[in-house]
Amino acid sequence: MNGNERVTRRQLLVYGGAAAGLAVLAACTAGPSEPGTNTNGSQGEVTDPFHVDGLPDLESAELVTDASQYPTAFKERPEFAAMVQAGKLPPVAERIGEDPLVMRPLDTIGTYGGTIRRAYTGVSDYKNASFFNSGPDTLFQWDRTRRHLTPWVAKSYELSDDGRELIVHLRRGMRWSDGQPFTADDILFWRDDVTLNPDVPGLGGSLDPSGKLVKVTKVDDYAVSYVSQKPYPLLPQLMATTSDLGGPAWIGEILDGGYMPKHYFTQFHPDYVGEAEANRLAKDAGYTNWISYMQYLNQWGLNQDLPTVSPWVTDRPLNDPPHTFGPNPYSVWVDTDGNQLPYIGDIHFELVQQQDVIILKATEGEFDFQDIWLNASSLPVLIKNQERSNYTIHRMPGEYMDHTLRINLAFDKDPVIGELIRTTDFRRALSLGIERDQINEAFFLGTSTSSATLPTSYNQFFPGDEWRTKWATHDPAQANRMLDALGLTDKDDKGYRLRPDGNGKLTVVHDVAGPPNPGIAEMIKQQWAEIGVESLIGVNTSPTAGLDNEFQFMSIGGGTDDPFLAPGAFLPVVNNFYAATIGIPYSLWFTSGGKKGRRPPASLEHLEEAVELYYEGLRTTDDERRIEIGKQLFRLHVDNVWTIGTVGFGIGFYGMYLANNDLKNVPGRVLSTNHQFTPENTFPMTFYY
Repeated sequence: MNGNERVTRRQLLVYGGAAAGLAVLAACTAGPSEPGTNTNGSQGEVTDPFHVDGLPDLESAELVTDASQYPTAFKERPEFAAMVQAGKLPPVAERIGEDPLVMRPLDTIGTYGGTIRRAYTGVSDYKNASFFNSGPDTLFQWDRTRRHLTPWVAKSYELSDDGRELIVHLRRGMRWSDGQPFTADDILFWRDDVTLNPDVPGLGGSLDPSGKLVKVTKVDDYAVSYVSQKPYPLLPQLMATTSDLGGPAWIGEILDGGYMPKHYFTQFHPDYVGEAEANRLAKDAGYTNWISYMQYLNQWGLNQDLPTVSPWVTDRPLNDPPHTFGPNPYSVWVDTDGNQLPYIGDIHFELVQQQDVIILKATEGEFDFQDIWLNASSLPVLIKNQERSNYTIHRMPGEYMDHTLRINLAFDKDPVIGELIRTTDFRRALSLGIERDQINEAFFLGTSTSSATLPTSYNQFFPGDEWRTKWATHDPAQANRMLDALGLTDKDDKGYRLRPDGNGKLTVVHDVAGPPNPGIAEMIKQQWAEIGVESLIGVNTSPTAGLDNEFQFMSIGGGTDDPFLAPGAFLPVVNNFYAATIGIPYSLWFTSGGKKGRRPPASLEHLEEAVELYYEGLRTTDDERRIEIGKQLFRLHVDNVWTIGTVGFGIGFYGMYLANNDLKNVPGRVLSTNHQFTPENTFPMTFYY
């Protein structure tokens, strides 16, 4: 038995007691199967590109877009009806407006009442609610296959043939949760007074492609025009994703999101109250300046007074547990019978700081819907307790990588290591030194697929089966030959290679970002020892990790299923944590047109080629051309090993959800993507008991 085998079995036990539940897992779930692999038995043809053997097909509630099918009368929660009777609320029809957002529930029309119980781990877990019960508050939304865009908070849009002008139409009569009208002014305030304010740099990046500002103007109270100097056909799609245009519940804490309640924030903004007064208000509240104060005020989960357009409003902030939400009386969502949504008004997040305790409480039936913090290693014990605790585990294999090693290509703190990182054959050798099947079995229970950094095979940008294993097989012999060819032939008495400058062992630093990454890093450490490379494991969970350009390798999820809508962990074209894991100086250089950061060296020449292709794909109105460019980007990424892909398309982070069996209209499976709001695409506003 070699050292790697010992790690595999130990980790199986440590990370979830999997050995005891493997028989249950085998009995209750299908084996690993990448989506789109099922075939028609007689013809051998794929019948459903999203099918996964042993799992339900994709399903969800549906948005009704035909106004002739809208309900003609509206009903509301009993407590709101009582408030209307008492004169404390307008009638529901007035609160909803002329253009309600009509949902056809998955199974049946629901009834009001009840509470959804969930868990969260603390203030840093603020995305927990925004990915579940914020609506999402995006202007647009994807259908269940993520192939077609639909209206959402916005009523509709028009895109010019040349892709340069987008007109967004809002819902007439729609209101914020405090009853004030939601209009074009809320978009213009966010754009003109916040993102273009010189004191608030770095916002609205999606409206500044290639350094050319998108001009945003008001057409009328319910229509906004976005005009770009270059074709920008993907702009409405970015308004439906986890981008800086993806709604304030998702990214309002940095003042992004695409719109803000103007009537609320003018009382804190220097353009309206003066800079001295704005800063005085901030300091009185304990903040350094008006910007940091507005960042706090614009956090849906922290500020109970923040007007929102989500189906729920914050009753108790996440820094004062339990974190709770109540129904928004001005929710624009209704069902096909005219009932104002949500059916279930109360959402209760219990503070549970340890992930293993969350798993334990889940198995005891203490949560009604839980997704985040349920990882692959917990699947056997969760399945084993389904019947006893009256819940069902739904698996939703992801469209992206469950684990990658992101590489800081711009690392320069240690010049010798930095140059090696920028050497393509060094990265290829490290990739060949990893045994992916071990990682899959030990940490993902065999539910993932070994792969280079790619999307699923049914993805429109998938470049072909041969790229799945390009530089992504376990071949230590070839890895050793490649490292020898780089001149790294001298070794110490333990077999570790020596640095080319003669200063000791060749050692790289491998940071990790939360479980199960520490265990994966330990396994890779032993695998890399076989090719003579020592790695030191560090723990870095900071959301700004990498912005200081000091990390080398990081174990974390990665890749993308759409290189144009979610390029951050794939190409250095955005200046945030994701780009920092490719190289923040390079992303600064590309996004500033060479005015900031630094240009990649000749050893990374293909990086410039890829970024040029990215911008071409972003601008083209030819969908076929964009798809081909996307495939080429994946080929370049894989061949140059800009990240080391290990396993993907399984049930890692966000790969499953638990639902109380008494909770109705819960889909059997939804699509899990890294730039859509999953599991919000289960549409919890339609759940009922």
